Amino acid sequence: MVLTINYADLQNIKQKAIADKITDNDEIYGFIQCYKDTLNYMYKNNLNPDKSRTDYEYELMNFANDLLKNTNKSYREIEREYKYKTTKDYYISPNDIRLIL
Repeated sequence: MVLTINYADLQNIKQKAIADKITDNDEIYGFIQCYKDTLNYMYKNNLNPDKSRTDYEYELMNFANDLLKNTNKSYREIEREYKYKTTKDYYISPNDIRLIL
């Protein structure tokens, strides 16, 4: 998934990811993280002024739940397995959008 600054494009990417019915846990975790990073970027730069932080968090939760329907593991189990396999070379702010499951 690529970072986009257009909210409509992000919705199209989201729908395609859900329609693809991804079953690989690594890919599911990657899509959720990329989606979260994109929403954080949009929130921090106020690219969609009609959306609040809570709106973004709710949207992230729905996206994660849609992807997790294709696996028998919970998000926490997948996160434990793949969290340290991804590179995070950026600062995490306490104001970042969080996945609430």
